[in-house]
Amino acid sequence: MKRRDFLNTIAAIFLIISVQSCKKYLDAKPDSTLQTIENLNDLRRLLDNFLLINCSYPGLGDVLADDYYFTDQDLFNSDMAQRNFHTWVREDDTEPLWRNPYEVIMTANIVLDELPGVEYQTTEQQERNDIMGSALFLRAYYFYGLAQLFANPYNNNNNKDSDLGIPLRLNSDINTKVDRASVKETYERIIADFKQAAPLLSNSPSFKSRPGKGATYGALARTYLTMGEYDSALHYSNKYLSIHDSLANYNLLSASTTPLQDRFQKEVIFVMRSATISVLGGNRPKVDSVLFRSYNDSDLRKTIHFRMSVGRPIYRGDFDGSVISSVFSFNGIYTNEIYLVRAECYARKNQMSEALSDLNTLLVSRYVSGQFNPFTAIDANDALAKVLLERKKELMRRGLRWTDIRRLNNIPPVNSIKPVRNIFTQSFTLPEKPYLLLLPVGAIQLGGLQQN
Repeated sequence: MKRRDFLNTIAAIFLIISVQSCKKYLDAKPDSTLQTIENLNDLRRLLDNFLLINCSYPGLGDVLADDYYFTDQDLFNSDMAQRNFHTWVREDDTEPLWRNPYEVIMTANIVLDELPGVEYQTTEQQERNDIMGSALFLRAYYFYGLAQLFANPYNNNNNKDSDLGIPLRLNSDINTKVDRASVKETYERIIADFKQAAPLLSNSPSFKSRPGKGATYGALARTYLTMGEYDSALHYSNKYLSIHDSLANYNLLSASTTPLQDRFQKEVIFVMRSATISVLGGNRPKVDSVLFRSYNDSDLRKTIHFRMSVGRPIYRGDFDGSVISSVFSFNGIYTNEIYLVRAECYARKNQMSEALSDLNTLLVSRYVSGQFNPFTAIDANDALAKVLLERKKELMRRGLRWTDIRRLNNIPPVNSIKPVRNIFTQSFTLPEKPYLLLLPVGAIQLGGLQQN
Protein backbone atom coordinates (compact mmCIF):
# COMPACT_ATOMS: atom_id res chain seq x y z
CA MET A 1 0.00 0.00 0.00
CA LYS A 2 1.25 3.44 -0.86
CA ARG A 3 2.29 5.47 2.19
CA ARG A 4 3.28 9.13 2.40
CA ASP A 5 5.32 10.75 5.13
CA PHE A 6 3.07 13.69 5.96
CA LEU A 7 5.46 15.24 8.42
CA ASN A 8 7.93 16.01 5.64
CA THR A 9 5.24 16.92 3.13
CA ILE A 10 3.34 19.39 5.28
CA ALA A 11 6.56 20.90 6.56
CA ALA A 12 7.78 21.63 3.05
CA ILE A 13 4.55 22.59 1.31
CA PHE A 14 4.48 26.21 2.32
CA LEU A 15 7.97 27.06 1.18
CA ILE A 16 6.26 27.71 -2.13
CA ILE A 17 3.64 29.97 -0.60
CA SER A 18 5.24 32.49 1.71
CA VAL A 19 8.58 33.37 3.21
CA GLN A 20 6.94 34.69 6.34
CA SER A 21 5.18 31.44 7.12
CA CYS A 22 8.06 29.06 6.41
CA LYS A 23 9.32 28.64 9.96
CA LYS A 24 5.80 28.18 11.28
CA TYR A 25 5.19 25.17 9.08
CA LEU A 26 8.67 23.71 9.33
CA ASP A 27 8.27 23.67 13.09
CA ALA A 28 4.72 22.33 13.02
CA LYS A 29 4.20 18.67 13.86
CA PRO A 30 1.01 17.26 12.37
CA ASP A 31 -1.14 14.76 14.23
CA SER A 32 0.80 11.50 14.13
CA THR A 33 -2.26 9.70 12.81
CA LEU A 34 -1.97 11.77 9.63
CA GLN A 35 1.68 11.09 8.96
CA THR A 36 0.67 8.18 6.76
CA ILE A 37 -2.32 7.49 4.55
CA GLU A 38 -3.61 3.95 4.85
CA ASN A 39 -7.32 4.06 4.07
CA LEU A 40 -10.18 6.23 2.88
CA ASN A 41 -10.91 7.35 6.41
CA ASP A 42 -7.49 9.00 6.61
CA LEU A 43 -8.29 11.02 3.49
CA ARG A 44 -11.73 11.88 4.79
CA ARG A 45 -10.21 13.20 8.00
CA LEU A 46 -8.03 15.59 6.01
CA LEU A 47 -11.11 16.99 4.27
CA ASP A 48 -13.13 17.15 7.51
CA ASN A 49 -10.65 19.49 9.19
CA PHE A 50 -13.33 22.17 9.58
CA LEU A 51 -11.13 24.94 10.97
CA LEU A 52 -8.86 24.69 7.93
CA ILE A 53 -11.12 23.53 5.11
CA ASN A 54 -14.25 25.54 5.94
CA CYS A 55 -12.78 28.59 7.69
CA SER A 56 -10.03 29.80 5.36
CA TYR A 57 -11.93 31.45 2.50
CA PRO A 58 -10.35 34.71 1.25
CA GLY A 59 -13.39 36.77 2.24
CA LEU A 60 -12.00 40.29 2.08
CA GLY A 61 -14.68 41.38 -0.40
CA ASP A 62 -16.87 42.77 2.37
CA VAL A 63 -14.10 45.19 3.35
CA LEU A 64 -13.55 46.26 -0.26
CA ALA A 65 -17.19 46.69 -1.29
CA ASP A 66 -19.79 49.38 -0.55
CA ASP A 67 -22.18 47.81 1.98
CA TYR A 68 -20.39 49.27 5.00
CA TYR A 69 -18.64 52.38 6.18
CA PHE A 70 -16.40 52.95 9.19
CA THR A 71 -15.86 55.98 11.36
CA ASP A 72 -12.37 57.45 11.63
CA GLN A 73 -12.10 55.98 15.11
CA ASP A 74 -13.15 52.53 13.86
CA LEU A 75 -10.37 52.54 11.31
CA PHE A 76 -7.82 54.12 13.64
CA ASN A 77 -8.30 51.16 15.98
CA SER A 78 -8.12 48.62 13.16
CA ASP A 79 -5.33 46.71 11.50
CA MET A 80 -3.35 48.95 9.13
CA ALA A 81 -3.64 46.51 6.23
CA GLN A 82 -7.43 46.25 6.57
CA ARG A 83 -7.60 50.04 6.72
CA ASN A 84 -5.67 50.23 3.46
CA PHE A 85 -7.85 47.59 1.82
CA HIS A 86 -10.97 49.55 2.74
CA THR A 87 -9.60 52.65 1.01
CA TRP A 88 -8.19 50.70 -1.97
CA VAL A 89 -4.60 51.63 -1.20
CA ARG A 90 -1.95 49.30 -2.62
CA GLU A 91 -1.05 46.96 0.23
CA ASP A 92 1.20 43.88 0.14
CA ASP A 93 0.31 42.55 3.61
CA THR A 94 -1.80 39.86 1.95
CA GLU A 95 0.08 36.80 3.15
CA PRO A 96 -2.79 35.18 5.16
CA LEU A 97 -5.26 35.83 2.33
CA TRP A 98 -2.89 33.96 0.01
CA ARG A 99 -1.41 31.30 2.28
CA ASN A 100 -4.58 29.95 3.91
CA PRO A 101 -6.44 29.21 0.65
CA TYR A 102 -3.38 27.56 -0.87
CA GLU A 103 -3.07 25.41 2.24
CA VAL A 104 -6.58 24.10 1.54
CA ILE A 105 -5.72 23.66 -2.15
CA MET A 106 -2.61 21.69 -1.25
CA THR A 107 -4.64 19.50 1.10
CA ALA A 108 -7.08 18.79 -1.73
CA ASN A 109 -4.17 17.94 -4.03
CA ILE A 110 -2.68 15.56 -1.46
CA VAL A 111 -6.02 13.75 -1.28
CA LEU A 112 -6.28 13.54 -5.08
CA ASP A 113 -2.69 12.31 -5.42
CA GLU A 114 -2.99 9.70 -2.66
CA LEU A 115 -6.43 8.39 -3.57
CA PRO A 116 -5.39 6.09 -6.46
CA GLY A 117 -3.00 4.19 -4.16
CA VAL A 118 -5.49 3.60 -1.34
CA GLU A 119 -7.17 0.19 -1.29
CA TYR A 120 -10.91 0.08 -0.66
CA GLN A 121 -13.83 -2.33 -0.55
CA THR A 122 -16.56 -2.36 -3.18
CA THR A 123 -18.95 -1.17 -0.47
CA GLU A 124 -16.79 1.95 -0.15
CA GLN A 125 -17.09 3.02 -3.78
CA GLN A 126 -19.48 5.91 -3.08
CA GLU A 127 -17.29 7.12 -0.22
CA ARG A 128 -14.28 7.04 -2.52
CA ASN A 129 -16.21 8.98 -5.16
CA ASP A 130 -17.32 11.50 -2.57
CA ILE A 131 -13.79 12.05 -1.30
CA MET A 132 -12.53 12.65 -4.82
CA GLY A 133 -15.44 14.95 -5.65
CA SER A 134 -14.99 16.91 -2.42
CA ALA A 135 -11.29 17.49 -3.10
CA LEU A 136 -12.02 18.71 -6.63
CA PHE A 137 -14.82 20.95 -5.38
CA LEU A 138 -12.65 22.52 -2.67
CA ARG A 139 -9.78 23.18 -5.04
CA ALA A 140 -12.11 24.94 -7.48
CA TYR A 141 -13.92 26.83 -4.71
CA TYR A 142 -10.71 28.31 -3.36
CA PHE A 143 -9.33 29.03 -6.83
CA TYR A 144 -12.51 31.04 -7.44
CA GLY A 145 -12.15 32.95 -4.17
CA LEU A 146 -8.54 33.85 -4.90
CA ALA A 147 -9.44 34.99 -8.42
CA GLN A 148 -11.89 37.57 -7.03
CA LEU A 149 -9.05 39.31 -5.19
CA PHE A 150 -5.88 38.71 -7.19
CA ALA A 151 -7.01 38.43 -10.84
CA ASN A 152 -8.76 40.72 -13.30
CA PRO A 153 -12.47 40.13 -14.00
CA TYR A 154 -13.30 37.57 -16.68
CA ASN A 155 -16.51 38.95 -18.15
CA ASN A 156 -16.19 41.21 -21.20
CA ASN A 157 -12.40 41.06 -20.87
CA ASN A 158 -10.75 41.06 -24.30
CA ASN A 159 -7.41 40.40 -22.63
CA LYS A 160 -8.39 37.36 -20.59
CA ASP A 161 -5.99 35.20 -22.64
CA SER A 162 -3.06 37.35 -21.52
CA ASP A 163 -4.16 38.98 -18.25
CA LEU A 164 -2.61 37.21 -15.28
CA GLY A 165 -4.82 34.97 -13.20
CA ILE A 166 -3.60 32.91 -10.25
CA PRO A 167 -1.18 29.98 -9.89
CA LEU A 168 -3.10 26.76 -10.54
CA ARG A 169 -1.35 24.18 -8.38
CA LEU A 170 -2.80 20.81 -9.45
CA ASN A 171 -0.62 18.34 -7.57
CA SER A 172 1.15 18.01 -4.23
CA ASP A 173 4.69 17.87 -5.64
CA ILE A 174 6.38 20.80 -3.95
CA ASN A 175 9.21 20.69 -6.48
CA THR A 176 6.86 21.64 -9.31
CA LYS A 177 7.16 25.35 -10.11
CA VAL A 178 3.78 26.85 -10.91
CA ASP A 179 3.52 30.24 -12.60
CA ARG A 180 0.42 32.40 -12.82
CA ALA A 181 -2.11 31.14 -15.34
CA SER A 182 -4.09 33.55 -17.51
CA VAL A 183 -7.52 34.74 -16.40
CA LYS A 184 -9.07 32.48 -19.04
CA GLU A 185 -7.09 29.44 -17.91
CA THR A 186 -8.00 30.17 -14.30
CA TYR A 187 -11.73 30.09 -14.95
CA GLU A 188 -11.46 27.11 -17.28
CA ARG A 189 -9.82 25.14 -14.48
CA ILE A 190 -12.43 26.23 -11.94
CA ILE A 191 -15.24 25.10 -14.24
CA ALA A 192 -13.49 21.83 -15.12
CA ASP A 193 -12.97 20.89 -11.45
CA PHE A 194 -16.56 21.68 -10.51
CA LYS A 195 -17.90 19.69 -13.47
CA GLN A 196 -15.70 16.71 -12.65
CA ALA A 197 -16.82 16.86 -9.01
CA ALA A 198 -20.58 17.01 -9.63
CA PRO A 199 -21.28 13.38 -10.69
CA LEU A 200 -19.05 12.04 -7.91
CA LEU A 201 -20.90 13.75 -5.07
CA SER A 202 -24.12 12.69 -3.35
CA ASN A 203 -27.32 14.71 -3.33
CA SER A 204 -27.44 14.86 0.47
CA PRO A 205 -24.09 14.98 2.29
CA SER A 206 -24.03 13.89 5.92
CA PHE A 207 -22.92 17.35 7.04
CA LYS A 208 -23.31 20.86 5.65
CA SER A 209 -19.54 21.25 5.90
CA ARG A 210 -19.22 18.74 3.05
CA PRO A 211 -20.16 19.63 -0.54
CA GLY A 212 -22.81 17.71 -2.45
CA LYS A 213 -24.23 17.86 -5.95
CA GLY A 214 -26.36 20.87 -5.07
CA ALA A 215 -23.40 22.86 -3.75
CA THR A 216 -21.51 22.09 -6.96
CA TYR A 217 -24.40 23.20 -9.17
CA GLY A 218 -24.68 26.37 -7.09
CA ALA A 219 -20.96 27.05 -7.40
CA LEU A 220 -21.16 26.54 -11.16
CA ALA A 221 -24.13 28.92 -11.40
CA ARG A 222 -22.22 31.55 -9.41
CA THR A 223 -19.05 31.10 -11.47
CA TYR A 224 -20.82 31.29 -14.82
CA LEU A 225 -22.68 34.43 -13.68
CA THR A 226 -19.32 35.96 -12.74
CA MET A 227 -18.05 35.09 -16.22
CA GLY A 228 -21.10 36.61 -17.92
CA GLU A 229 -22.11 33.21 -19.34
CA TYR A 230 -25.82 33.56 -18.63
CA ASP A 231 -27.11 30.48 -20.45
CA SER A 232 -24.80 28.24 -18.44
CA ALA A 233 -25.55 30.09 -15.19
CA LEU A 234 -29.26 29.57 -15.86
CA HIS A 235 -28.71 25.87 -16.60
CA TYR A 236 -26.94 25.22 -13.31
CA SER A 237 -29.36 27.39 -11.34
CA ASN A 238 -32.15 25.15 -12.61
CA LYS A 239 -30.21 22.03 -11.63
CA TYR A 240 -29.57 23.42 -8.15
CA LEU A 241 -33.18 24.48 -7.57
CA SER A 242 -34.44 21.08 -8.71
CA ILE A 243 -32.71 19.70 -5.60
CA HIS A 244 -32.89 22.62 -3.14
CA ASP A 245 -35.66 25.20 -3.47
CA SER A 246 -36.79 25.75 0.14
CA LEU A 247 -36.67 29.23 1.62
CA ALA A 248 -37.05 30.19 5.26
CA ASN A 249 -40.28 32.01 6.13
CA TYR A 250 -39.12 35.09 8.02
CA ASN A 251 -42.52 35.31 9.69
CA LEU A 252 -41.48 32.25 11.69
CA LEU A 253 -38.24 33.88 12.83
CA SER A 254 -37.81 36.38 15.61
CA ALA A 255 -35.32 39.16 16.18
CA SER A 256 -33.82 37.21 19.07
CA THR A 257 -30.25 36.27 19.91
CA THR A 258 -30.36 33.43 17.38
CA PRO A 259 -32.66 34.72 14.65
CA LEU A 260 -31.38 32.70 11.72
CA GLN A 261 -31.28 29.09 12.91
CA ASP A 262 -34.28 28.08 10.79
CA ARG A 263 -32.79 29.85 7.80
CA PHE A 264 -29.55 27.94 8.33
CA GLN A 265 -31.42 24.64 8.21
CA LYS A 266 -33.38 25.47 5.05
CA GLU A 267 -31.19 27.73 2.93
CA VAL A 268 -27.57 26.93 3.74
CA ILE A 269 -26.45 24.02 1.58
CA PHE A 270 -22.70 24.28 2.07
CA VAL A 271 -20.95 26.01 4.97
CA MET A 272 -17.90 28.15 4.31
CA ARG A 273 -16.58 31.15 6.17
CA SER A 274 -13.56 33.38 5.98
CA ALA A 275 -10.70 33.57 8.38
CA THR A 276 -11.02 36.35 10.95
CA ILE A 277 -11.46 39.85 9.52
CA SER A 278 -11.20 41.94 12.67
CA VAL A 279 -12.48 45.21 11.18
CA LEU A 280 -15.86 43.55 10.52
CA GLY A 281 -16.43 42.71 14.18
CA GLY A 282 -18.54 44.36 16.86
CA ASN A 283 -20.08 47.75 16.13
CA ARG A 284 -17.37 48.84 13.71
CA PRO A 285 -19.03 48.19 10.31
CA LYS A 286 -21.94 50.60 9.88
CA VAL A 287 -24.41 49.72 7.16
CA ASP A 288 -24.65 52.21 4.31
CA SER A 289 -27.58 54.47 5.16
CA VAL A 290 -28.98 54.49 1.62
CA LEU A 291 -28.95 50.70 1.60
CA PHE A 292 -30.68 50.49 4.98
CA ARG A 293 -33.42 52.92 3.95
CA SER A 294 -34.15 50.80 0.88
CA TYR A 295 -35.80 48.16 3.09
CA ASN A 296 -39.56 48.57 3.33
CA ASP A 297 -41.00 48.75 6.86
CA SER A 298 -42.88 45.53 6.09
CA ASP A 299 -39.63 43.84 5.10
CA LEU A 300 -38.70 41.59 8.02
CA ARG A 301 -35.04 41.70 7.04
CA LYS A 302 -34.97 45.23 8.44
CA THR A 303 -35.40 43.95 12.01
CA ILE A 304 -33.93 40.45 11.70
CA HIS A 305 -30.75 41.38 9.82
CA PHE A 306 -30.02 44.65 11.59
CA ARG A 307 -29.95 46.32 14.97
CA MET A 308 -29.41 49.95 15.84
CA SER A 309 -26.35 51.25 17.70
CA VAL A 310 -26.22 54.96 18.57
CA GLY A 311 -28.69 55.61 15.77
CA ARG A 312 -26.71 53.67 13.18
CA PRO A 313 -27.70 50.33 11.64
CA ILE A 314 -25.38 47.40 12.36
CA TYR A 315 -25.66 44.20 10.35
CA ARG A 316 -26.23 41.08 12.42
CA GLY A 317 -27.68 38.63 9.92
CA ASP A 318 -24.90 36.14 10.53
CA PHE A 319 -25.53 32.43 10.50
CA ASP A 320 -23.89 31.94 13.88
CA GLY A 321 -26.83 33.77 15.45
CA SER A 322 -24.66 36.59 16.72
CA VAL A 323 -26.39 39.67 18.09
CA ILE A 324 -23.47 41.76 16.91
CA SER A 325 -21.57 41.66 13.68
CA SER A 326 -19.16 38.72 13.66
CA VAL A 327 -15.58 38.88 12.42
CA PHE A 328 -16.31 36.47 9.58
CA SER A 329 -17.60 36.65 6.06
CA PHE A 330 -20.04 33.83 5.22
CA ASN A 331 -19.03 32.41 1.87
CA GLY A 332 -20.96 29.18 1.42
CA ILE A 333 -23.73 28.17 -0.97
CA TYR A 334 -27.22 29.42 -0.12
CA THR A 335 -30.54 28.90 -1.85
CA ASN A 336 -31.52 32.58 -1.78
CA GLU A 337 -28.44 33.43 -3.87
CA ILE A 338 -29.34 30.88 -6.53
CA TYR A 339 -32.87 32.28 -6.90
CA LEU A 340 -31.24 35.65 -7.57
CA VAL A 341 -28.72 34.17 -10.01
CA ARG A 342 -31.56 32.63 -11.99
CA ALA A 343 -33.63 35.81 -11.84
CA GLU A 344 -30.73 37.84 -13.21
CA CYS A 345 -30.16 35.35 -16.02
CA TYR A 346 -33.82 35.48 -16.99
CA ALA A 347 -33.77 39.30 -17.00
CA ARG A 348 -30.65 39.40 -19.17
CA LYS A 349 -32.33 36.98 -21.59
CA ASN A 350 -35.40 39.29 -21.78
CA GLN A 351 -37.56 36.77 -19.92
CA MET A 352 -39.12 39.38 -17.65
CA SER A 353 -41.99 37.35 -16.20
CA GLU A 354 -39.69 34.49 -15.19
CA ALA A 355 -37.24 36.93 -13.58
CA LEU A 356 -40.01 38.57 -11.56
CA SER A 357 -41.43 35.19 -10.56
CA ASP A 358 -38.15 34.16 -8.95
CA LEU A 359 -37.72 37.56 -7.33
CA ASN A 360 -41.23 37.50 -5.87
CA THR A 361 -40.85 33.90 -4.68
CA LEU A 362 -37.86 35.00 -2.64
CA LEU A 363 -39.27 38.27 -1.31
CA VAL A 364 -42.67 36.97 -0.20
CA SER A 365 -40.77 34.85 2.33
CA ARG A 366 -39.06 37.99 3.67
CA TYR A 367 -42.09 40.26 4.19
CA VAL A 368 -44.79 40.35 6.83
CA SER A 369 -47.53 37.94 5.74
CA GLY A 370 -50.10 39.65 3.55
CA GLN A 371 -48.08 42.86 3.18
CA PHE A 372 -45.92 42.05 0.18
CA ASN A 373 -46.98 43.52 -3.14
CA PRO A 374 -45.41 41.47 -5.95
CA PHE A 375 -42.88 43.37 -8.00
CA THR A 376 -43.73 44.41 -11.54
CA ALA A 377 -41.51 45.91 -14.23
CA ILE A 378 -41.99 47.92 -17.40
CA ASP A 379 -39.42 45.86 -19.29
CA ALA A 380 -36.56 43.40 -18.83
CA ASN A 381 -34.08 46.18 -18.00
CA ASP A 382 -36.34 47.40 -15.22
CA ALA A 383 -36.64 43.83 -13.95
CA LEU A 384 -32.84 43.51 -14.06
CA ALA A 385 -32.41 46.68 -12.00
CA LYS A 386 -34.78 45.32 -9.36
CA VAL A 387 -32.93 41.99 -9.25
CA LEU A 388 -29.55 43.68 -8.86
CA LEU A 389 -30.84 45.85 -6.01
CA GLU A 390 -32.19 42.79 -4.23
CA ARG A 391 -28.83 41.03 -4.67
CA LYS A 392 -27.28 43.90 -2.73
CA LYS A 393 -29.97 43.78 -0.03
CA GLU A 394 -30.22 40.01 0.34
CA LEU A 395 -26.61 38.88 0.02
CA MET A 396 -24.82 41.00 2.59
CA ARG A 397 -21.73 39.60 4.32
CA ARG A 398 -21.17 36.95 1.62
CA GLY A 399 -18.22 38.57 -0.16
CA LEU A 400 -20.39 38.61 -3.29
CA ARG A 401 -20.93 42.36 -3.51
CA TRP A 402 -17.27 42.88 -4.39
CA THR A 403 -17.54 40.34 -7.21
CA ASP A 404 -20.71 42.10 -8.38
CA ILE A 405 -18.96 45.49 -8.43
CA ARG A 406 -16.11 44.00 -10.48
CA ARG A 407 -18.34 42.32 -13.04
CA LEU A 408 -20.99 45.05 -13.31
CA ASN A 409 -18.35 47.72 -13.87
CA ASN A 410 -17.09 45.55 -16.70
CA ILE A 411 -20.40 45.37 -18.59
CA PRO A 412 -21.06 48.31 -20.95
CA PRO A 413 -23.26 50.23 -20.86
CA VAL A 414 -23.51 50.36 -17.09
CA ASN A 415 -23.99 52.96 -14.41
CA SER A 416 -20.51 52.79 -12.98
CA ILE A 417 -20.31 51.69 -9.35
CA LYS A 418 -17.62 53.88 -7.82
CA PRO A 419 -17.79 53.92 -4.02
CA VAL A 420 -16.21 56.87 -2.25
CA ARG A 421 -14.68 56.81 1.25
CA ASN A 422 -14.16 59.96 3.32
CA ILE A 423 -11.59 59.01 5.93
CA PHE A 424 -9.24 61.16 8.03
CA THR A 425 -10.08 64.32 6.02
CA GLN A 426 -9.16 62.46 2.81
CA SER A 427 -11.41 61.22 0.04
CA PHE A 428 -10.79 57.85 -1.61
CA THR A 429 -12.55 56.64 -4.78
CA LEU A 430 -12.50 53.13 -6.20
CA PRO A 431 -10.01 53.29 -9.10
CA GLU A 432 -11.19 53.04 -12.70
CA LYS A 433 -8.79 50.17 -13.33
CA PRO A 434 -9.89 46.98 -11.52
CA TYR A 435 -8.46 47.03 -8.02
CA LEU A 436 -6.37 43.91 -7.42
CA LEU A 437 -4.65 42.86 -4.25
CA LEU A 438 -0.89 42.69 -4.37
CA LEU A 439 0.61 39.24 -4.09
CA PRO A 440 2.47 38.74 -0.80
CA VAL A 441 6.20 39.43 -0.76
CA GLY A 442 7.05 35.76 -0.31
CA ALA A 443 5.18 34.74 -3.45
CA ILE A 444 7.29 37.22 -5.43
CA GLN A 445 10.68 36.71 -3.82
CA LEU A 446 10.53 32.96 -3.22
CA GLY A 447 7.97 31.81 -5.76
CA GLY A 448 9.18 34.06 -8.57
CA LEU A 449 5.63 35.13 -9.42
CA GLN A 450 4.85 38.33 -11.32
CA GLN A 451 3.29 41.07 -9.19
CA ASN A 452 -0.05 42.71 -9.97
